[in-house]
Amino acid sequence: MIARRTAGVRAAVCFAALAVVACPGRSPAADAQEPPVIERLLRGRAPASEFQPWRTRLLEVDHLIRLESFGRAATMLEEAEKLGAPRAETLTRWVALAQGSGDDARAADLCREGLRERPGQLRLLRALAEAEMALGRLPEARATLATLFDASPNRITSVADAIGLWRAHGRPDEAFALCDSLRAAHGDPRIFQRQAAACLVELDRIEAGMAEAADELKVNPLNLPLVRDEMLGLLAGRAQRERAVAALAELDRDVPAARLLRADLLLRLGRADAAAAATADLAAEPAGAQVLLHAAGILAKELPLEPEPEVRRAAASWLIATLETLAGSSSVPRGQQLRVLDLLAGVCEDVLAFEAAGPDLDAVARRLDSILVLVRERSPGSSRLYSARIRLAAYTRDVLGRPAEAAASLERLLVDLDLPLEGVALARLALGEACFAAGDTARARTVLTRLGRSPQFRDAAGRAHYLLALLDFAQGGWETARDRLASVALDGSASDVANDALDLGLLIAEELMQPTGGPSRLAAYAPAVAAALVRDDAARRAALESFVRGAASGADQDRLLDRARLELAEVLLRAGDAEGAADQCRLVATDHPSGPLAPRALLREGEALVAAHREPDGRAAWERLLLQYPDALEAEDARLKLRSSP
Repeated sequence: MIARRTAGVRAAVCFAALAVVACPGRSPAADAQEPPVIERLLRGRAPASEFQPWRTRLLEVDHLIRLESFGRAATMLEEAEKLGAPRAETLTRWVALAQGSGDDARAADLCREGLRERPGQLRLLRALAEAEMALGRLPEARATLATLFDASPNRITSVADAIGLWRAHGRPDEAFALCDSLRAAHGDPRIFQRQAAACLVELDRIEAGMAEAADELKVNPLNLPLVRDEMLGLLAGRAQRERAVAALAELDRDVPAARLLRADLLLRLGRADAAAAATADLAAEPAGAQVLLHAAGILAKELPLEPEPEVRRAAASWLIATLETLAGSSSVPRGQQLRVLDLLAGVCEDVLAFEAAGPDLDAVARRLDSILVLVRERSPGSSRLYSARIRLAAYTRDVLGRPAEAAASLERLLVDLDLPLEGVALARLALGEACFAAGDTARARTVLTRLGRSPQFRDAAGRAHYLLALLDFAQGGWETARDRLASVALDGSASDVANDALDLGLLIAEELMQPTGGPSRLAAYAPAVAAALVRDDAARRAALESFVRGAASGADQDRLLDRARLELAEVLLRAGDAEGAADQCRLVATDHPSGPLAPRALLREGEALVAAHREPDGRAAWERLLLQYPDALEAEDARLKLRSSP
């Protein structure tokens, strides 16, 4: 095959050479100026412009402008001009730099300079209109936009862009006037209904805006995500949302997408029952069921991201009721019912993971258990069914305080033949933790030892050995705990507990090497480890406070004392005592500034102070971390927190 391919290439080259020779009108001088034909075929002839160095500079300028690094972009643009970049290429970038820097007057002057040389350039006309809007020169902006519309090959697109510009500069009245003028010119009242709805809402004409939105969704129901995001962003106040709900109730009887918009607004008001009633009958016919399923899928993805607890609980309640209805509806095809059941199991898991449960904790557990039974009956292969089961067991163990019941449910799960192989490891790990919480350390050791011997699940096995090491520590087996922690840190370096295992293993080794007091200090700290295993925060707090009182040290470093103080700060913060947590962190950084835990203490102190509504003091702690420990691992976390804090 290689020989045939080589022969083909040779034949093509020979044919090209013959074609050049046979080409009439070619002089010997021209042939002498050209490179040989074979060399030209193999090397190719790239345009000279591709090798201009200023083009590379302009690409870097564009990248820096996107990153909003305007100073470096200006320097790079000056270099491009020195290398010969034409003014037509650099002018638009100077305009972008001026706009990004807030110098709208300079941007307008540059745009006019470019338009004198190239009238009708759309990019410069748009930038000029935007600069004039920012400067408050409204008549000039209108005239520039009129010129832009005349020069644009697609008038509707340019008008849509202009509507966005007017709205961005706080002039929804001008934007709505553009909508009306284009409708009158085309004789079509349905043009720009979504944009008109947004303009009317910004003008506080909410009822008229909802009428436009309902008409848009009647014609284009697939635009529901766009309309929904825009309306939810504009209708920020509770009174505005109430007005919008009342207006949509009169308009959306025959528009399923508009009813879903009303349901979304009701959920933002925390009225899950009213939202469910607004969409209850959509599942009865195929078209409505499809729209309902699409909206439920979007809301299910947004549920973990919702910051407001009331809205999160309302959305979870509506999703469970809606998906349960869709799962039993004949309007949903069998293939889509499997997706509905998978979504239903995922929502159950998210309800437990992101604190979207209602006030009646027992009722929530019973409700979710019955839903997961339904999913198990109809779709035993659901990808999220078993993770939801494990999450429900953890909820029963920690929130309801019934670890024995949680352990029993996990044991039943382990005999389920449809449980995926990966789920077996997670279920065994959760069973071991439930046995610890129930006080059955012997059963926990048996379950976790069996999991730790499994070569298939290295991460779960590493976690199991870490828990067993904590149990050994709590029971006084210092050497066994040290060796087991070393094994976890070395064999499972990618595990999420590898760093914790390394820290605790080194701490035990240091204490055992002390000539006096090492084992006694470990014995004093062991009750806190035991309380952490059984998830008893009250006992853990008492044990940590007792250890901290009796373990005061004047040495430059005391890793065990610093660790106990940070753990006590964590317990206090979880109990709502942010000031006490900040005090414990401050002691770590003050008493042992050269210790390895001082940077972590400053990071946690800042978080505790912010939780105590002392944001300036929290920022001061993070800034101190950056000044004293710029190379610490926690320094990057402190930078991120400083950037995101007000």
